[in-house]
Amino acid sequence: MTPDWRMTHEIAEQPDLFEDCASTWQDRARRLHDATEDRPRLVLLGRGSSRNASVFASHLAGVHTGLHPVEFRLWVTTRDDVPRAHFNDTTVFAYSASGQSTDIARACRWLSDRGAFIIGITNADDANCALGEAADELLLLDVGDERAVPATKTFNAQLFASAALLGLDIIDAVTDTARCLRQLQDSSLSHRLADFLDGGQTAAWIARGPSLGAARDAALKCRECARLDSTGWSSAEIQHGHIGSLDANDRAIIFSDANQPAGSFSSVAKAFLGRNTPFLVVGLDYYRDNDGSAAPQMDIPLPQAHWARAPVFAFLAQQTALQLAVRRGLNPDCPSGLQKVTETV
Repeated sequence: MTPDWRMTHEIAEQPDLFEDCASTWQDRARRLHDATEDRPRLVLLGRGSSRNASVFASHLAGVHTGLHPVEFRLWVTTRDDVPRAHFNDTTVFAYSASGQSTDIARACRWLSDRGAFIIGITNADDANCALGEAADELLLLDVGDERAVPATKTFNAQLFASAALLGLDIIDAVTDTARCLRQLQDSSLSHRLADFLDGGQTAAWIARGPSLGAARDAALKCRECARLDSTGWSSAEIQHGHIGSLDANDRAIIFSDANQPAGSFSSVAKAFLGRNTPFLVVGLDYYRDNDGSAAPQMDIPLPQAHWARAPVFAFLAQQTALQLAVRRGLNPDCPSGLQKVTETV
């Protein structure tokens, strides 16, 4: 039985919390979305798990607006030799679960000073936080205290809030996703995935589209909770070099979120077979369902909305990282050398 860790409870709270918060997120986001319609350029800010949430938002925004958002590089704000530019047509989504990330707040002030409209997405208690002082508006997630260092419920809440801010109707998707999360809670799938990963020297988490944010966060959770050397990749990017480092001692997980042909997934799977790298397709398998060659697969419950599958993958990865930490005698709530709020100088 899993010990009584804070992380255990914060993972388990998610289905009920998300259903309770969905209408509030929708209403707040609709008001903010209407207020920024004349600012088509989108800039995304985040560190750690919040950076992974911005990866999700980047893909979702590109699909639904046709415009490619800017994933902002925070180093720009530390330089005195950067020419002054105007951001009067820009909306900023600034992600900070705690609301106290110092470099995110600094970047918000830098962009605001150049005309941008800043929306902070945070689980802070109120507006009296570093992000609140720097932002024009806050979308408060209101999912309660998250005391374990790894971001679990706040990360997935950021994904739903992002979808709502981009103009999507999230109510039915949240209900459908909560159903899937409850099914995962009642299953042994995270134990099976932990069994698969536990024998590997490293782990590569692979996805495409909005689920890439979940893959990158899965890698982060395994690094910080279980000290498993993990990386998150798009199914195209991993083929440009990194796949050459993986062999039979490593493990790979492919988050497959769409039952349609995926040339990059097929290429990656063939490469793993050729390198004798154990891998697992988690989710949907177009080739299996269409009488093609079957890859090793783990079926999991997924919601109907394509974008809402990312929180399900992230939830399973959170459960798995917790399992791995416990097996290795580690404290998932307080990973060594890490803290909840990182102040970047």
